[in-house]
Amino acid sequence: MADRYQELIVLGAVGCVTGLWALALLAFAGGVITSYAKARTALEIPTSNTAWPDFFERLERIVFLCVLLVLDGLTGTAWLMTAGLAVYAVLCHLTALQRIRRAVGLLRQADQDRG
Repeated sequence: MADRYQELIVLGAVGCVTGLWALALLAFAGGVITSYAKARTALEIPTSNTAWPDFFERLERIVFLCVLLVLDGLTGTAWLMTAGLAVYAVLCHLTALQRIRRAVGLLRQADQDRG
């Protein structure tokens, strides 16, 4: 849960400083949904933590945000943070869709195995 707070604080600070609240919220929502897909599936069937190799996981999100913040600080261009947050949000939601697809497949397979 601490990682969700970390992401919320960083994206909240970015939204506050830049005024890009909508993009920051969209980015945060993508991260939360990404983690929720696996957690929700684990309530229904046993899941392995190593069986969810996704594109834009937590480590990638942290590195992306750090690089984005450094580059924004070095360049001072207004468009960089906007574009970076938009890319971050899109990648988060694509990863969430990837996990949702996997979860649906695993749950359907479990239903077939039972029935």
